[in-house]
Amino acid sequence: TVANMPALLHAMVPALVVVGVEGQRGLLREASHLGELRQAQGLKIGDLVKEYAALRAQIRRLLAQELRDKKDDVREAGGQIDRLLDLALEASVEAFHDIERGDLLERSSLDSLTGLYNHAHFWQRLDHEVARATRYNHTVAVLMIDIDDFKPYNDLYGHLAGDLALIEIAGILEKERRSADIVARYGGEEFAVILPETGGPGAHVAAD
Repeated sequence: TVANMPALLHAMVPALVVVGVEGQRGLLREASHLGELRQAQGLKIGDLVKEYAALRAQIRRLLAQELRDKKDDVREAGGQIDRLLDLALEASVEAFHDIERGDLLERSSLDSLTGLYNHAHFWQRLDHEVARATRYNHTVAVLMIDIDDFKPYNDLYGHLAGDLALIEIAGILEKERRSADIVARYGGEEFAVILPETGGPGAHVAAD
């Protein structure tokens, strides 16, 4: 366990020597990074807690071996390390949950079929872009795109074929957009594209 957390252990040294926030800054940074890493690796929060518990137990065993004749020193050092590990665990758990919340928020903004932004997120972003354009006297354009004859195609070839067509078109829109453009599935066979910093002529070019 110790071997799996070298950066965290290294950051504990100044935290033990320097009293206060200044000494803890590096430890909390590494602890946050560890929480983000474990989340990215697909671990559960319980796995992270168990990892800290194992680390705590291993450090205590090492202390007991090194200071076997100095029980008071073991108790004092163990108390300091426990406090630091509590702070580190709290930072790791918070970072873990921050990533989790961010992922959930991102997923809630996406259309489940095409992976584009959904109708609700489109309106949120449009409100934001219009407010920004108004504030700075800039331009913003919106493309509304509807697939012709989609219902007859869907009825003739089935819903699976219709879904595949929507996915294909979504992929084309995503591929052709500029980096600042926001592509959304507006609903059914309708798509919308927000074009920041774009006036009428630029919108015509983008639409073509």
